[in-house]
Amino acid sequence: MLEPSKKHVNFVDLLFMDIDGVCKAVGIPYEKYEEDTKENKWFDGSSIAGFNSIDMSDMRLKPDESTFHSLPWTEAPLETAVVLCDVLTKDGEPYEDDPKQMLKKVMERYRAKGWVYKVGSEVEFFILKKKGDLWVPHDDGEYFHFKAGDEGGVMRQEICNYLARMGVTVEAHHHEVAAGQHEVAIRFDDADKTAFNIYLLKMTIEYVAKQHGYRATFMPKPFAGMNGSGMHTHQSVFDLDGKENLFYDKEDPNR
Repeated sequence: MLEPSKKHVNFVDLLFMDIDGVCKAVGIPYEKYEEDTKENKWFDGSSIAGFNSIDMSDMRLKPDESTFHSLPWTEAPLETAVVLCDVLTKDGEPYEDDPKQMLKKVMERYRAKGWVYKVGSEVEFFILKKKGDLWVPHDDGEYFHFKAGDEGGVMRQEICNYLARMGVTVEAHHHEVAAGQHEVAIRFDDADKTAFNIYLLKMTIEYVAKQHGYRATFMPKPFAGMNGSGMHTHQSVFDLDGKENLFYDKEDPNR
C-alpha cells in the first residue's frame, strides 16, 4: 500500500546534480520506482559533465527516500514526484564527485565533532516578459512594492503555497529593488536538506512564472545598470540536539 504522499503518483523523476550543480533527471513510472529503489537505476555517467569517462560509464542512481516529494501542481493522469538520488559507481560505492556525496561528507565531519551545520537562504530572481525579441522585467515595481492583487505578489503567493505542500517553510517573500525582481526566503535547516529545498524553490519559481506566461532567471546580473540578484546564505552551527546555536554569545554586546 502506498504511503499517503505517494497514493496518487504515476511517475517519479529521479534527480541528481552534475559537477556544475545543474540538475539532471530520468523519469520512470511509479510501478518501476520500488524496483529501482532496491536495485538502483543504471545510467551512462560518461554523458554527464564532469563524471566518468566512457570506459567507466556504467553508474547507478540510489533514491534518497527522505527527499521524495509529490509535485503539487501535477494532475491526473500525470501526477509526478521527484526524489534526489545518490550517485553510485557500477560496484555500488558512493561516487566521490557527486555533489550530494561531497556535502554529505562535510555534514559527517561536523557530526563527528558533535555539531550540525545549518543553512537558510534568501533567493533573489527576475521574472521576465517577452517584448519583441527581448526578455525584459515583467513589471516596474521597486523595493517592497505592494498593490492589492498585483500579479507579482500573486505569483509569490502561489510559489509559497506549493512550497508549503512540499514541506518547505517560507520565512518571507517580497518585491526586490529592481523592476521585475523578487525574493523568497526559506527557513534554515540542516545544510543538506536546505540544498534540496533551494532546488525545489527554484523549480517552483520557474514553473509558476511559466504558467503566467513569463520566464524566471537567477542570473546574477541580467541587466546593465540595474541591481543584480544574489542568494544570501545564513550559516550557523548547532549542537546535535539542534537547541543551542554555537555562534551565539549572550555576553556579546553586538549579538
